[in-house]
Amino acid sequence: MDLFEERREYTGIHMDIETVPTLPLDLFSEWMSEILDFGVSDPSAAVLSTCSEQKVSSRVVLIKQFNEEGFVFFTNYLSKKSKDIHLNPNASLLFFWPSCNKQVRVEGSVKKTSEELSDQYFSRRPLNSRLAAIFSQQSENIESMDFIKDKILDFKKTIEIERPDNWGGYVITPELFEFWQGHENRLHDRIQYQKSGKKWEISRLAP
Repeated sequence: MDLFEERREYTGIHMDIETVPTLPLDLFSEWMSEILDFGVSDPSAAVLSTCSEQKVSSRVVLIKQFNEEGFVFFTNYLSKKSKDIHLNPNASLLFFWPSCNKQVRVEGSVKKTSEELSDQYFSRRPLNSRLAAIFSQQSENIESMDFIKDKILDFKKTIEIERPDNWGGYVITPELFEFWQGHENRLHDRIQYQKSGKKWEISRLAP
């Protein structure tokens, strides 16, 4: 099948390179506040792309924190994405909010968060999510879900549930941001922030 006729027009407020914030995190915070007010489903969902020695892989993760240090997500340290990061500590994020005709692309280096932050977030997860993190050998082949579900039922009798050593957070420290605002006739705004030393250089890219 072809999708040649599958299209729509985009609309939005034009971005002026002279008036956008000097820091990309400030603009990202403005956009995230707008997305939250708009009631978008899964506003923190982002496509995470990692690269091993030969191949690129992408999947959706939920960003749980962002600040001056970077964007934080949590996962199993034995997963496919973690193995990629071990080989190549660079990654990209793509936030796409089609209902607002916006997307943000982030590129940067990756490292593990502190154990304290991983413990803090793990303790705030719902019980079943904590148990799933303990018993799911993420990205490994399994025969069925029954084994994991049975383990979770048995372990619910345990009072203390600690974060396993193979589960925790990563932080992506940005080196590049691209903010995309959709517009009519595919004449989209694309504002790029590129890290240069301790400063951010701002430029407009052709749509």
